[in-house]
Amino acid sequence: MLPTDRRLLHEITAAVVLKLIALAVLWLLFVRGNQVEVDQGSVAAAIHGSAEPPQSSRE
Repeated sequence: MLPTDRRLLHEITAAVVLKLIALAVLWLLFVRGNQVEVDQGSVAAAIHGSAEPPQSSRE
């Protein structure tokens, strides 16, 4: 491995590690404390378009 290759490997590794640290810090600051309340009615409404289960038509 050439010296320039080792230097490039170190620079890329350092950049990736710094980006992971930055991502972790941003997650801790903005995402970690936020929680979303979910109940059955809201999930059913999101999936089926209403809070009631879909009715089958037997005509």
